[in-house]
Amino acid sequence: MGVLDPLVSMRFFDDDNAQQGLYIPPFSSVIESRQDLLDNPVSTVLIMSRTFGDRIRRSLRDQNYRGEILTIEDLAAG
Repeated sequence: MGVLDPLVSMRFFDDDNAQQGLYIPPFSSVIESRQDLLDNPVSTVLIMSRTFGDRIRRSLRDQNYRGEILTIEDLAAG
């Protein structure tokens, strides 16, 4: 069973320009940029990188993102 329910509406963000504008099957939302997130923030961000989760969280805070930020490690600690 996957972590994310494809029936729930959500947005995806990636700092990799090559990923932006693409899709993650089976989801219908296009992958957006970090700037899209900052310009039109969501209430909660789930960072799916085990390697860079804390670094991405700090970077988002440094850019004044004020929503909730969870990492995959936070979910595992449950």
